[in-house]
Amino acid sequence: MSPALSIQRPSFRTKRKKKAMSTLFYTCMVLIPLAQFFIFYGVVNFNSILLAFKSYDNSTGVVVESWIGWGNFERVFQIFRSEQTLWIATKNSLLYFAFNLCVVIPLSMLFAYYIYRGYPAAGFFKVMLFLPAVICSMVLVIFFKEFVETAIPELMERWFHDDGWYAILSSENKGPVALMTFYVWFLFSGSILLYLNAMGNIPKSLIEAAQIDGAGEFRTFWRVVIPTIWPTLVSLIVLALADLVANQASLFSIYGIFAPTWSQTLGYYQFFLVAKYGADSPVNYPLASAFGLLFTAIVAPLTLLLRYLLTRFGPRED
Repeated sequence: MSPALSIQRPSFRTKRKKKAMSTLFYTCMVLIPLAQFFIFYGVVNFNSILLAFKSYDNSTGVVVESWIGWGNFERVFQIFRSEQTLWIATKNSLLYFAFNLCVVIPLSMLFAYYIYRGYPAAGFFKVMLFLPAVICSMVLVIFFKEFVETAIPELMERWFHDDGWYAILSSENKGPVALMTFYVWFLFSGSILLYLNAMGNIPKSLIEAAQIDGAGEFRTFWRVVIPTIWPTLVSLIVLALADLVANQASLFSIYGIFAPTWSQTLGYYQFFLVAKYGADSPVNYPLASAFGLLFTAIVAPLTLLLRYLLTRFGPRED
């Protein structure tokens, strides 16, 4: 064999060097998210975590700090046993999660698919449903409150002579429907953007091949689109569960610190513990921290389990 045609095999030293570089690259890629979690969660929230084991007393006019161990967690369980408000907040948080899972996510996917396929009025829907993503949330809240509290009651009174539509957001009967409607509209924009971005990565040839094989729109959506965008769908479902105990459903933007008891969620309840006294007194900070740690201990394992189940048993592209 001539020297020009000889093939030089990599030496043992070269192989070991390549393996070491691969290991180093893998280690760096793993360390980056771990460092991000340590810095932006552990370090940032370190003092907040310690608050759960402290107590503040300002009965003498001077704030006195002391360590009380698990006392705040005992107070949390006592509140669960004695306060009806917390059970209402829990029910509302679960309701928002179920509504997100059963209504917002399916409708968002369908509208995103409609826009992705370019059907009639797709551009109009795209603009209208993207408005919450480009307009300040407070502007949307002001528009929503004026529409619900002023426009609808006047129209109902003028057209149907019904004057029972005033103070909708304060009504325990009509208020939940109005709040849920705003919640759906507000979530639509972000979800549709993500779904559209995921659908944009689907090869056109894949859709065309399915149609050539006789698949209709629903079957194409179910058999081709959903398996392809499944990772995006899993991420949104997992985020919805992770946000279960922190979701305020825009209640503070709508009501401030005066949200009716029937409308409160767990996220708003925890925020209210701190906002009730503002920066003047930190007496409720430890209790709010204990609530946060307890809810995290409950929701975090459920979130990881849900992600595993959806990834393990969900549809695959092949």
